[in-house]
Amino acid sequence: MKKITLLSLLAVIFSAGQLKSQNVIALTTVNGQTTVYNLFDTALKQANTGDFIYLPGGTFSLTSDIKKGVNIIGAGHYPDSTAYTNRTIIEGDLNIGAGASNALIEGLYVIGNINFTLNQKTENVMIRRCNVNAINIGNNWARADSNRCYNPQFIDNIIRGSISFSESFGFLMKGNIIGGAAQVCIYHGGSIENNIFLSVGERVTLADLRNVTFKNNIFMNNQSLSWNGYACYGYDGACGTFNCNFINNMFVGKDTTLNIFALAPVRTGNIFMVNPSTIFVNQTGKVFDYNHDYALKPTSPGKNAGDDGTDIGIYGTTSPYKISAMPSNPHISFKSIPTSTLPNGTIQVKFKVTAQDR
Repeated sequence: MKKITLLSLLAVIFSAGQLKSQNVIALTTVNGQTTVYNLFDTALKQANTGDFIYLPGGTFSLTSDIKKGVNIIGAGHYPDSTAYTNRTIIEGDLNIGAGASNALIEGLYVIGNINFTLNQKTENVMIRRCNVNAINIGNNWARADSNRCYNPQFIDNIIRGSISFSESFGFLMKGNIIGGAAQVCIYHGGSIENNIFLSVGERVTLADLRNVTFKNNIFMNNQSLSWNGYACYGYDGACGTFNCNFINNMFVGKDTTLNIFALAPVRTGNIFMVNPSTIFVNQTGKVFDYNHDYALKPTSPGKNAGDDGTDIGIYGTTSPYKISAMPSNPHISFKSIPTSTLPNGTIQVKFKVTAQDR
């Protein structure tokens, strides 16, 4: 894959020189053939399952729904890692529908939301190292297994707002920094691991979750985790949040007063009443900031306190949050393009490109 992505990157660089200021999108097939386009919609239309669409720095929009198992990879969104490329910005929303199973979306700054279309089946879609306003999985009110969203994965993202899991069947949410509430209607389980919840919703941080394992998360400013007796509409027996496990989480606040912990089958290693000033190297407030450092202080109560002996939060586990959330394609860390040619008509273009190991 590294060879293919490097060739795609070079195609973008040299095509950009020919097309002047236009943003050039590279489509690389599973066979390694690369074609360049100017419009995101055109590249998606020409792509097939398994192909890679490489978006450079710049601003793009997509009017079509993503209904193919394609890999969409941008240049990243952190200012420090996109100084020579600019970040890849998506105007509006990205909508994911039936046929998008095994798709990967990585390295984008999405101004709007990423939406999984209601009543359309997908499997194993991964959203990784993006900055997005909110993620919404459409409701499947008929409870039809043929129309569910199966095993979505949200890895190392900045989520400025909320995540609504709705009727998804299993999920993995790992290494994210969340500004809003993660909530609503989990009937078939999932795992929430090594995330940082910076804020809460108007009433609660989490609502109406069932059969979910919370592990190694940091909950800032939490007032309560959930409430009982809400929004089951008589479909699934008892209402509210229940049958959730809480393992080695850290809370700025006290144990919930709503029996969520008391009813949990597994509740072990959790740390309560943590002073927020003792947690991170550099962090204040309830909103994500690129200038903050979300690594734990050496003296933090969450240091090496995860269930696996690594840190609670995004820098724990054997696969911690990647510095600056750099995408997996080769990274341009330096470029020099003169504004004029030499006397002999040539131009000396210099790029430094670093391959990524993950």
